[in-house]
Amino acid sequence: MGVFSWNCEVCGQSIKSPFGERSCTPPQAVAWQNKLVAILPDGKVLRGYYDGYGRVNDGPGPWPLTHEGESVLDQKTGPWDYTQRKQHGDPAVWHLKCYEHAGEPTEYPGPSHPADDQGHFYTLEDEVEKAEEFWKANR
Repeated sequence: MGVFSWNCEVCGQSIKSPFGERSCTPPQAVAWQNKLVAILPDGKVLRGYYDGYGRVNDGPGPWPLTHEGESVLDQKTGPWDYTQRKQHGDPAVWHLKCYEHAGEPTEYPGPSHPADDQGHFYTLEDEVEKAEEFWKANR
């Protein structure tokens, strides 16, 4: 499976993969769009970083994701992984910044829409402009 992503429930921009044009980090101007919050259908609220391939980690590395201090998965499966959607369901996702702006909702609104740009194939200038327009209109 290649890179893919979802659109944020608030601003509509994609959750960015951690891969920039020439590095393993997103460009600084959109780095905040790599930090996310996911709500699963069972109500679990997960915070972490998106790896671009359907996995959510606590940081830019292979650390297990936790919910209220408890590991959400057993040691065999590691961080939350998109392949577990059959067990947990498809997530609703927000950029962390957008989630906080929305008042940190806890209800699952249904699954988020897939991102056309896959969180990776975007034009940096366009993404920065969209984000600036959104935040200017939603202060």
